[in-house]
Amino acid sequence: MTTKEKKKKAAELVEVLSRVSGEWMVSIEEMLCPTRGCGAAPEARSVAMFLAVNELGLRQLDVAKVFGGRDPSTVGKAVTRVMERTRVDEEFRDRVGRLRGLGCGV
Repeated sequence: MTTKEKKKKAAELVEVLSRVSGEWMVSIEEMLCPTRGCGAAPEARSVAMFLAVNELGLRQLDVAKVFGGRDPSTVGKAVTRVMERTRVDEEFRDRVGRLRGLGCGV
């Protein structure tokens, strides 16, 4: 990946974080914090990880590093959890859907 492509992906990730932060009403810092957090932060973090992997095409290892140095398997579990929940929870599916396919490749 070229430097230009890396910068573009970084900008797209910032956009994802910003949109998830606004939708879930949690700070970006809470989502990136290495601790689990409370309230809406864990759910928002999972959605941001899901979008980073599935919409931006980032590797789980890279996403794990951004989100507080987590284990890549944590990212995989978050992605699976979001996918499963979107199948059964219409309101959640709509919230995630509002964040997909909007600008910057998201």
